[in-house]
Amino acid sequence: MALLDFSRFGVTVQDVRNGVYSYVIGFDLGDGEVSAAYWNLKDEGFVKPVDLKFDRNESTKVASALFIEQNGNVHIGSLDLIRNLANAKGRLYSNFKVNPERLGKNELYEGDIVTKKRLMQLMLRNCIEKIAACSLPGMFEGRGLLVVGCPSSPEWLGDGKDIGYAAILAEGLADCGLNLKVVVMPESRASLIKVYKEQADVLSDYIRKGVAVVDNGSSTLDITLINFDTNRQFDYSIPLGANKIERAMLNSLLREKGRGRGELLGYNQHLLDVRACKEAYFSNPAGTPRVFLEYNDEGADTCRITTEFMERNIRRTPMSYTTAADGAKEGTWYDLHKDFTREKLEELCRQFACPIEEFEGVILLTGGASKMKFIEEIVRDICPKAHISVDNEPSYCVSRGLAWAAYTDLKSLELIDRVKEGIKSAVQDDFGSLVDIMAGRLAPMIYDYAYSQLAEWVETGDDVTPSELVKDIEKSFLANSPNGRERKRQLRRCLEGAILEYLNNNTDKGVRSIIVATVNKVFASTFPGKINVGAIRAFTILDDEWKTVIDSVSADNLKFGDGILDALNLENIFVGLIKALIGLAIIAIFWVMTLGLVDLEKVAEWVGRMFVSDQKISREKRQRIFDEFKSKKQENIAKVVESIKKNFSLAAVQDALLPQMTGTLNPAIDRAVNVVSIYF
Repeated sequence: MALLDFSRFGVTVQDVRNGVYSYVIGFDLGDGEVSAAYWNLKDEGFVKPVDLKFDRNESTKVASALFIEQNGNVHIGSLDLIRNLANAKGRLYSNFKVNPERLGKNELYEGDIVTKKRLMQLMLRNCIEKIAACSLPGMFEGRGLLVVGCPSSPEWLGDGKDIGYAAILAEGLADCGLNLKVVVMPESRASLIKVYKEQADVLSDYIRKGVAVVDNGSSTLDITLINFDTNRQFDYSIPLGANKIERAMLNSLLREKGRGRGELLGYNQHLLDVRACKEAYFSNPAGTPRVFLEYNDEGADTCRITTEFMERNIRRTPMSYTTAADGAKEGTWYDLHKDFTREKLEELCRQFACPIEEFEGVILLTGGASKMKFIEEIVRDICPKAHISVDNEPSYCVSRGLAWAAYTDLKSLELIDRVKEGIKSAVQDDFGSLVDIMAGRLAPMIYDYAYSQLAEWVETGDDVTPSELVKDIEKSFLANSPNGRERKRQLRRCLEGAILEYLNNNTDKGVRSIIVATVNKVFASTFPGKINVGAIRAFTILDDEWKTVIDSVSADNLKFGDGILDALNLENIFVGLIKALIGLAIIAIFWVMTLGLVDLEKVAEWVGRMFVSDQKISREKRQRIFDEFKSKKQENIAKVVESIKKNFSLAAVQDALLPQMTGTLNPAIDRAVNVVSIYF
């Protein structure tokens, strides 16, 4: 479901797990209306969002308009309340919602010195204060998340613009009375989650065939495409909201009466009246609502809104919109909507290699403007076989969806964290098998090195005491010399081979299978029974994904191999083992073997004391020591294996290898949690 990256807004997984946030407010700060929904994060029994009230009359919506009196008092409320302020001394402000870039540039409201940024902040603050004043005791105790919706377009989401928007809104909430962290979420995504949560039993059979959310707002038309098989989401938006119809209606009425915009007694007030009539018409087309026009010269007209009038302004009146990507587009509102919708639905169908006429996935119609019945007709004409779902209460779809989605994302963050902690723990527990492989590969190298040193000692060691032999070994083993550097390269290649052998184990005992089993165990405990019946797909790591892990670990010749060598202090370990091996041979020759000396560490300690002497050993005895050492090759190698496993620093291996493995798997883990997140 393309989880929201809360960290970009300063919300951490630790915050969520520690219960820093007590509640969520999903806030639809639309260009036409404002609504809000609530989710109590502390109450485990909370099952769906609750609409918040803006006044004691139980109003759960207000118009996106401000009336500011000359004395500075600010009024917000329903359309009727705002319209009743027409004769008060002050100014009405509406349609001041613009994208973050324009807000950041302090764009002025038309014909005024107040900025649209300030109006947005005033609108939000007054709404929050009214919500708080109407709340039940305890609803807003502690810290909350204010999740604000925005259009699904680059003008709102790209290049960190959503973060800038959140900062602008947070600035307006200073000292508002509630302790809120502001985050921003695409509205169409929120709508999808809301509709899915409420209609999962109906949509589950269709959703895997593709989903499109067509969000018809006041200022924008947003379309979100989702492919659940690949868990990919694409967001698109154009400034073709229903407010363009309202403006066309008002302009048309003025033309019919031979009047101009400048003659109106309050353009914004009349625009709100037209909006109310438009909504009344689509709720009851036979009702023929009326618009009352007042002019500066005290004249007035009453205009009926008929079907012919609406058809003319929607299907025949030319208009245009402009985007940064495509420039200006011209046409009727109906044709512009249909062309954009068809283009994006065709894109979704291409992902499924399906002709658009055969598409059988889900198309969700949300947003207040989706109450206009011809919107469904447009979509059904494009995709006649699709499962089209129209939200029963589209005006609340975004606010409720934002609360749903935020709750879902917070639970998913916790799940991702639990999954990754589980993987880390399981892999750490399994690293013993990696050490077994490493020890098995390193032991013959150590034996061969000891063999070569002893063989040379037999031939040239007349004047070399055991003490001097060990010192030579200590100096030469990994010395900064051609031979020492080559041995180090051999050791590193040995470690590389061991790690690749470990990663390439595709049996049910391999680390890949262990990770898969761990994730599915967490999923099964989180969503009991759903994996068994196929409601949730079992987690898998695809071959290409695991190859990426192996390639990542293998990159740059396993640079971490040197880190393991350094961290393990292998020179001391190996030299100690060689001393012990030689000591075992010496003990066997001199017949001083006791049960207490069969342990390699004890042998090494005893030999260490013996090797400090200056006693030279004859060639005959050196040969006997060498023969004894050579005759017990497999026994000696086995002793080396056990000693390496006992002395190996597992932490060093974990520190070097685990971050690369889990880091490379993060996208697959995030994708898997993304897919199951809708089940919270």
